[in-house]
Amino acid sequence: MINEFADDIKGTIDHLDYLTDLGINCIELMPLSNVEKRVDWGFAPIGYFGVDERFGNRKEMQELIDKAHQKDIAVIVDSVYAHTSHLFPYYYVYNELGYPQDKNPFMGPFAENAFGISTDFNQKFTRDFFLTVNNHWLDRYHVDGFRYDYVPGYWLEDSENGYTKLVQDTYQLVKAKKGSSDHWQRFF
Repeated sequence: MINEFADDIKGTIDHLDYLTDLGINCIELMPLSNVEKRVDWGFAPIGYFGVDERFGNRKEMQELIDKAHQKDIAVIVDSVYAHTSHLFPYYYVYNELGYPQDKNPFMGPFAENAFGISTDFNQKFTRDFFLTVNNHWLDRYHVDGFRYDYVPGYWLEDSENGYTKLVQDTYQLVKAKKGSSDHWQRFF
């Protein structure tokens, strides 16, 4: 948790030598996306493409990941895709307009609302959205991987839905980058 480890992204960058000295070769950053509360571990997201301002900004996150890579430290991000805050736009707008839940193209009863309002991976729009989020973090921030929240409710073996499909599609996205001459080559 960035703010508990080193206050912010800049502080985390300052601690990379310490982590290297410990022999650390991979770090997992707890949820980074925007949340509604100032004190929050990030498990009720309202945004997925940026870094919450309490940690820092996009350029600082890119610098952290770049400097970690220079020290042979991989960076995994904690991805909360199974549930959202009641202020997440696709929940909030449809709810405020009085649409029935089955008319929301993003939210729904894919899994029980164990930790918040469930996203619905039965919806193609939802699956495409989170694949786009993964691509964004891989391409713009250069993260090395994802830790998915609430796997028991969203991992469906041999399914075209849930995290199973997202992992397969993300793997294919990365695999298609083989032979490029940019940052994607770290996977090969």
